[in-house]
Amino acid sequence: MEYPAFYEEHIRQVVDDYNQARSNVKNAASFFFFTDIHIHLNGRSAVPLMLEIAKHTDVKTVLCGGDICWAWGSKAECISQLEDCFAYMDSLKDAMNLYIARGNHDATVRNTRIDPRGYTMPFEQLVPYYEKHNSPANGAVKGKLYFYADDPESKTRFVIVDCTEGHRDEQQGWGVYNLVTEEQLQWLCDDALRMPGEDWSAVVMGHIPAVSEIKDYDEAMDPVTRIMEAFCAKACCEYGDFSDAKGNLIMYLCGHNHVDRQAFVNNVLHVSTGCEAYCKDDIYPRDVGSINNTLFDLFLVDKDNRTVQTFRIGAGESRKMKY
Repeated sequence: MEYPAFYEEHIRQVVDDYNQARSNVKNAASFFFFTDIHIHLNGRSAVPLMLEIAKHTDVKTVLCGGDICWAWGSKAECISQLEDCFAYMDSLKDAMNLYIARGNHDATVRNTRIDPRGYTMPFEQLVPYYEKHNSPANGAVKGKLYFYADDPESKTRFVIVDCTEGHRDEQQGWGVYNLVTEEQLQWLCDDALRMPGEDWSAVVMGHIPAVSEIKDYDEAMDPVTRIMEAFCAKACCEYGDFSDAKGNLIMYLCGHNHVDRQAFVNNVLHVSTGCEAYCKDDIYPRDVGSINNTLFDLFLVDKDNRTVQTFRIGAGESRKMKY
């Protein structure tokens, strides 16, 4: 899989900038993050670019924030897009660990913008797609689309939340809706955020923004936020007591809104990034024939100084944040 030649200078600069910054961080965690792939509007440069950058850095994890399908179309088109996007991402698994969250358009479509009828893949049929295409995870939950995966080398836990557990009838267009069930919330409290030691850190990733300061937040995410806030405060919440919990939370990471945003609220860093597909609702100009036809980030976390630095590939800007 090749990337367009016009990326060459850009990615060499990203590699140089990352390696220089990484050389100054003793206790680091790093990963790629891309989201809202919407494969039919995608230049398909992100995957080969990640593979090339990985050859020249120490990055070995890719997080995908979901929305790999599109919002409108037929049942056949929806299934085709789902399979096409998973096939596009699969080559990442040969070089790195790949962990994919489900988005609110995966896999459900409306017939047209004016016809609300459509198709929603039954949950039991959807789960095997993710089980097949995600890398193995030590914190997998059988039959569910939430899980966690540990990187013992960096002592980092990647917690993937399923923000869209609500399902309507199969013939209902956009039949998936934002919901985190009580079962998943209890798992997040009792299992996912119970890390092995004080020197461990967690990145929680979902599709939907979880705080009102981030565009397109949904109150369905409030219980997740309360759990994360209780964990950071080593306090109690309605799902459990974190007074003896080990480690810390780096951030909650999401997509959905197609924009770069960050907010530090009640000791939790919330981060969203723009759309990897070249959708026109992004704040950055998107040109199919330039480096702006993709958008994703390489994250570098300095765990000692509690800072996060991103290196933007494609449209947009790099960022620096604290947690």
